Amino acid sequence: MIFVTEATIPVSDPKATMSMFVSHLEEEHDIQAEVAEDGSKSFEQDGFSIKFKPLSQGLNVRIAGPNESVFIFFKEEIAEHVRELDPTAAANIRWSSENSREGALPPNFKVLTVKNSFELFNGMQRVTLVHEDVGCFASDDVHLKLMMPVDPARTAVWPTMAANGAPVWPGGVDKLHARFITLRHVRTQDGEVDIDIARHNNGLISNWACRAMPGQKVGVMGPAGAAVLRHSDNVFLAADGTGMAAVARLLESAHPNANGDVVVAAPGDYDISEYFPQTRFNLHSIAPEQFEKRILEMAQQLTASGKTSYAFFAGEFQNAQDMRKLFKSRLGLDKSSQMSVAYWRRGVPGHGS
Repeated sequence: MIFVTEATIPVSDPKATMSMFVSHLEEEHDIQAEVAEDGSKSFEQDGFSIKFKPLSQGLNVRIAGPNESVFIFFKEEIAEHVRELDPTAAANIRWSSENSREGALPPNFKVLTVKNSFELFNGMQRVTLVHEDVGCFASDDVHLKLMMPVDPARTAVWPTMAANGAPVWPGGVDKLHARFITLRHVRTQDGEVDIDIARHNNGLISNWACRAMPGQKVGVMGPAGAAVLRHSDNVFLAADGTGMAAVARLLESAHPNANGDVVVAAPGDYDISEYFPQTRFNLHSIAPEQFEKRILEMAQQLTASGKTSYAFFAGEFQNAQDMRKLFKSRLGLDKSSQMSVAYWRRGVPGHGS
């Protein structure tokens, strides 16, 4: 089933607003636009599409996809960018085929409870969370938006929905810290999920994971972002600690005969075959403190134009930029056969947590 919703955003310069969205999606999310004869521009990924069309009365935006709950993330990002140009226009966005949820919790929101937390290996913390219904997490979508109070001493005030289809986040002393994380395991029969958090200094999510105690509550929205490996021959997958769970989920979705190379950041005394499912892939590890410097060279050694059928990277922003150039330029891979995503950015407060 395909869900569709659309809105015409009442902005004064629809073409300039469309250009802003296009630049953001191409530069930050590495998704290339398809341009139509009528001047509209559209993007497709993971079964979802978003189309922008300038009209005399504003910018028309159409979202389509198999999972309606993921639309909230699209709508939130659209509202945020419009708000930078015109706060009134952002507040006046109204989406079709949507019942008003104003003041209610987001429909894809749940409060999960910590069951336990332990060090999986040096640099990686596993937190098990429980909820009476984790069935919605058992899908190809693997990312959750995890949130908690910036001030750990405060009782959480969770986001609520606005009339424009986007969540309203609490501010001031009730401000929340939110980051996307990857679901590593979902055990529907036990009502449990595992999330693996890369440990590092001064990250709020990292610090929480290391100190998480049974009974603590966290909010999540999602899931979103499919992890399905559709290529089988000479696949290259790489990630630092923040992306290891995503690589594991890709391997779990792979064809039994799929082959290639996996490169991850992990200490030398840890057997990374314990972390990943048993496959025909060759596993390689780089010490975490050397990963950012060595990953590009390693990728160049393990890939080749005309041989590598698919390439994936998840990690630090500059690494992701360099790997994207390698995938597109040297390997000649198109948007359907490569993905390089930044999960954090060195030197930017709050990233990598």
